[in-house]
Amino acid sequence: MSQHDYSLADQTGASFRSDLNGVLGAIVTQNSGATEPSTMFAFQQWADTTAGLAKIRNAANTAWVTIGKLASVGLDLGFAAGTRMLFQQTAAPTGWTKETNAIYNDAALRFQTGTVATGGANGFIAKMNAAGATAGFTLTTAEIPSHTHTTDSQSVPA
Repeated sequence: MSQHDYSLADQTGASFRSDLNGVLGAIVTQNSGATEPSTMFAFQQWADTTAGLAKIRNAANTAWVTIGKLASVGLDLGFAAGTRMLFQQTAAPTGWTKETNAIYNDAALRFQTGTVATGGANGFIAKMNAAGATAGFTLTTAEIPSHTHTTDSQSVPA
């Protein structure tokens, strides 16, 4: 555990080296200690060994913001239980569980801003392949919106 005020006094060689080593020790140990550092800077990190928390000073240098738990893998910044994530691989990564519910077979990803619901009774493949409900349908003139086509007469050979 090491903390420092980050002020290197004008002093003789051995004393200066000792003071500099104190600064470097504070940096590499994230200013760890049972109490907050006496001198604080915006975005300074502190390993609060009493609470077991990793903290960082806010931009205004007025408060500490907790960023995670020191004793947890990844500072315990993981996802909430039940979170679903897409992975393009056969097996789920370490720490994740593969969804094996058949309801998710033949499904597509959809983004929804309102209330989450299922995608309906029709499967993705059935709707997207040639055997779907639109196969063989031909638009009539009445179904085509009014529009025009323009050409660039300079690009047409004479």
